[in-house]
Amino acid sequence: MQHLAKQAHACKTNLFISHLPTEANFQRADLLLASLYDAAQNAERVAMKLDFVATALRRQLISYNSAVNWLSDLGLLNYVLRPEFSYEAVQ
Repeated sequence: MQHLAKQAHACKTNLFISHLPTEANFQRADLLLASLYDAAQNAERVAMKLDFVATALRRQLISYNSAVNWLSDLGLLNYVLRPEFSYEAVQ
């Protein structure tokens, strides 16, 4: 996947330039499509888990500390506790 990111970053030309269809291009496109599908599925799972925690906290089924612990257990605490979302940042 890193080579795809490097190619995308290095690309300074129009993305809609037509290329001759070759078997290698089809295979690369299939790999990219599969990677995009996997990334979308992962994003949906992350969003679903965040929504579970938010719903439980909103309905007062869990405490603040329990929510933080749950997010930590899920490995999602870094998605939520970011400096730009801190209480001090909005003051």
